[in-house]
Amino acid sequence: MLLAHTFSYSAVKVDNTSIILLLVIFLSPFISAITKIKYGDFEAEIDPNEVQKIKREVSAQAANSNEPAQNSEIEATIDSISALVESDPILALAKLRIELEKALNRLFRMTHKEDKSKRLVSPMQLIHVLSSEEILPKDIARTTREVMSICNRAIHGEDIRKQDAESVVESGASLLIKLQFYAGNYVLEPIETAPIDKGSVDEYWEAQYRVTSIVPLVDTPYKNIRVLDQEGLDGFLEGYDEYAEFIVDVKKLEPKESA
Repeated sequence: MLLAHTFSYSAVKVDNTSIILLLVIFLSPFISAITKIKYGDFEAEIDPNEVQKIKREVSAQAANSNEPAQNSEIEATIDSISALVESDPILALAKLRIELEKALNRLFRMTHKEDKSKRLVSPMQLIHVLSSEEILPKDIARTTREVMSICNRAIHGEDIRKQDAESVVESGASLLIKLQFYAGNYVLEPIETAPIDKGSVDEYWEAQYRVTSIVPLVDTPYKNIRVLDQEGLDGFLEGYDEYAEFIVDVKKLEPKESA
């Protein structure tokens, strides 16, 4: 074909399309080795080094602090994303991005309950505010921003290797657990703290408590009332998030009431 084009051999027609097809045939054995496609300033590739950098950051964060416990809801979310990445990495990254945004919004709501008017339009703004107010540690904020950026780029067409998508999901799962932990800390933060004496400690420890809960998700909702000591309270509250009922009242009983 090259000779026919050079010497203008009329029996063989060589045009631009033929030359492009010839180049495609020539390059096809090397396509799998091409990791970056550049056109002008646009590069349609997620560098594996970016993914490894995030993985190292998450590992360092885990080494510097104990990994928070995860509840059944976040565990189910992480399991579903991890399963999805095996069959559809891009969809898994899209789901991871959604869950990270939900976690950031929850953390913001928990820490800005009095600020009803403030509306943030993007997760990156949420990260900036939470980090600048020292609600979210700066290293966690940076890694969350990097993970969400990779998710966005993959969703919008940049190529990512399957093993890199799996690594991003693993890193994102660790971030989800941490964000849940930070939000939980603010939910459980006391509104008031006051000192008590040793006698009061003993009194509360030995007391019994009237615990009222309701079971709403049945055809006929109903109320449960229990009388529990401290050991009973510990047993009841262990795994409370898995119950189909929720506590509406806890009252310390006077000795004559619990007799």
